[in-house]
Amino acid sequence: MDSSVFEEAASGNQSLIQRLQQHSVDPQQKTPQKNTILHIAVMYNQKDISKEVLRLCPWQLHQANTDGNSPLHTAAKIGSKQMVELLIDGSDDIESQQYDIIRMKNLKEKDTALHVAVKNGHFAVAKLLMEKDPGSLDLVNDDNESPLFLAVEGGFLNIAQHILLQFPSAPCRGSNGMNALHAAVIRARNARKFEYRAPDLSLEKVRHLLCGFLLHAGNKCVNVGYRNTNQPTQTGGDGLAEERDVLGWTPLHCAAHLGHLEATKILLQNSSTCMAHLQDNEGMSAVHIAAKQGHVNVMEQIISHKPDACDSVDNRGWNPLHVAVANAKLNVVRFILKTPRLESLINAADNEGNTPLHVAAARDKYSIITILVNEIKVRKKAQNHNFQKPIDLIRTNPNIGELYKASGLILLEFRYDIAILTHAFV
Repeated sequence: MDSSVFEEAASGNQSLIQRLQQHSVDPQQKTPQKNTILHIAVMYNQKDISKEVLRLCPWQLHQANTDGNSPLHTAAKIGSKQMVELLIDGSDDIESQQYDIIRMKNLKEKDTALHVAVKNGHFAVAKLLMEKDPGSLDLVNDDNESPLFLAVEGGFLNIAQHILLQFPSAPCRGSNGMNALHAAVIRARNARKFEYRAPDLSLEKVRHLLCGFLLHAGNKCVNVGYRNTNQPTQTGGDGLAEERDVLGWTPLHCAAHLGHLEATKILLQNSSTCMAHLQDNEGMSAVHIAAKQGHVNVMEQIISHKPDACDSVDNRGWNPLHVAVANAKLNVVRFILKTPRLESLINAADNEGNTPLHVAAARDKYSIITILVNEIKVRKKAQNHNFQKPIDLIRTNPNIGELYKASGLILLEFRYDIAILTHAFV
């Protein structure tokens, strides 16, 4: 593109229009990135120039640059509502071309103009595009991300709430098998951390949004209403709440991983079926995930809602205590040992016959070994399927220093003898 043409389009110089009318400028010229004159005028928000270029060269409306972005994508990115209106109205005037400019996708991300507007947090532009073509909400990009998912993930909650209220059938699909409820849980946990990046973001808004998603039925949204509290006006979000991502995680798994107690409460209280038993690809339930991360408060919440949630085992046959031991979560180990209703976990064997003490003995976490050995309810002489006792694993464990190994063996033998004597006099 000639530099003078670029400058005139970018600055809004009307002499460009005169030259186009006089055919003294080639309207076909483009920049190295394949931007047309209309792209440049739109990029610099030159409405008058854009209007005239569109009138003289209507075909430029559908031209894509090297990234596959049309002028409408460009207008959506800069957040100019007036420019978007101009381009959409211009497309309606072109009877010879029926190409749907609103649904046109770019090359890299396969984003429509609505995706672009949402990603950049331009509420007015996004609202306009939805009103012009509600069907654009059904389109996903190359990462399988719907506009609603992008709004939640990006923290643009005014856009997300508008979609929920005005377009209750909008899909919630997202990247990596997630849906917008997964994103709402994650966003709610990180609301304060990312508040500086999204001016409209507040913890209160995220809480309301999280509750709102639980009013979805199946893969569809239903109209959302809120009381003056943080609780939704009705229940029934099983469809979204039970959907799994590529890891097999439900939104409750995400809440457990993040230690998000409030999200855990909302998910459990507003689902008619029990999510606590749902397992990921490794067979881990939300209680397993909470135990792995050391989130005792989340474990307590899930167990209070569903007392038998701790009975589930993963693909290895591990219960939450096995997981806590393997990940050296002392607080979880202590919590399980002191909770009477979880006593069945203490000596439970996995698929290879290993109890939690076996798992501890095979690792280099001496503090965990000490806690378990000092617990009278722990069976010190249990054998796995290879006829190995915990003491055998400690002896052959190269990751435990000789000093710790010696003291561990002495402690294990001593506690075993004490246990024998205790039972003998009972």
